[in-house]
Amino acid sequence: MTQDLSAFLESLPLSCLMLDEGGGVLAANSHAESLLQRSARSLRSADLGKLFQDPTAIQALLSAARARNAPVSSPELEIANPQAGQIRGAAYVSAAHLAEGEEAAPPRWLLILVHLPDEALGARASALKNRAGSLSAMAAMLAHEIKNPLAAIRGAAQLMTSHNPEMVDLIVAETRRISQLLDTMELFSSPQDLEVGAVNVHAALGEVVSAAQLSFGAHVRFAEDYDPSLPDVRANPHVLHRIFMNLIKNACEACGETSGLVRLKTRFHVAERRRVEGAQETTDLPISVSFIDNGHGIDAAMQDKIFDAFISTKDQGRGLGLAYVAGAVASMDGDLDVTSEPGQTEFQLRLPRA
Repeated sequence: MTQDLSAFLESLPLSCLMLDEGGGVLAANSHAESLLQRSARSLRSADLGKLFQDPTAIQALLSAARARNAPVSSPELEIANPQAGQIRGAAYVSAAHLAEGEEAAPPRWLLILVHLPDEALGARASALKNRAGSLSAMAAMLAHEIKNPLAAIRGAAQLMTSHNPEMVDLIVAETRRISQLLDTMELFSSPQDLEVGAVNVHAALGEVVSAAQLSFGAHVRFAEDYDPSLPDVRANPHVLHRIFMNLIKNACEACGETSGLVRLKTRFHVAERRRVEGAQETTDLPISVSFIDNGHGIDAAMQDKIFDAFISTKDQGRGLGLAYVAGAVASMDGDLDVTSEPGQTEFQLRLPRA
């Protein structure tokens, strides 16, 4: 059986270990030998505690796979190996069934390790942080430069009340409207000041969907696919509401006027981690919220620019909605990604657990 295991693993193009129920190594392929700097013979019968200085993350994946009886993965993992040093990459654990009629045999688990260069880790989060920083600087500058003359205009107009009250009222009303717009832009400029706490994702989604069905989403059918055991996320409730509103509004507008379908999906992913820019440690982002529409999709050339300010796929779009979303998500140490093809566009938001 050991020869069968070894032959099976050698046929796989990634670093693979076959584990028993307790986490002991039954077999390893040559890619795993190279990654871990140990021979397959020395790897056999070794346990995770001897392979990795801190096997906690790998053990968590194995435990989750056992508990769920389903494959689990971590796209960003950092583990230390005595021989190879620091290993950063992705890991995948799945039940292994090599032959029929093995129901009575002890379960086996396939562990796949994918080594990634440091610069590939957290690239998406870093991009969002950089874009958020640029947008914050622009918003702060505009708000400061425009609010000062607005105050002077309003004060001068009020001195003219006795001459033309109607015109003065119009000037004051319009300056107040511009000031409110600048207040909105200032939200971009101070994401570090956000107060975060425990937020129920499903309650927040319910509020936004109810509002959408009465307005811009009246022509769309909503389908909810929620994980009922989802824990609260760590977020600012008002900012999270605005994020959800922007993403649902975009999804509804992408659907067109007929046969529109917007699917909302929540999931809990064990050991999902992302690297925060400038930090040595990774952040757990186990909670995902997906917004999926059946619209025409986003052109491939636009997908890398979709979160930039003043970039929009809409004819009358201002390009601030998704820029705000990207900055707000990054400010709460979250992650945001988009995949799109004709008939299905998915914005997937990942957030830390409260």
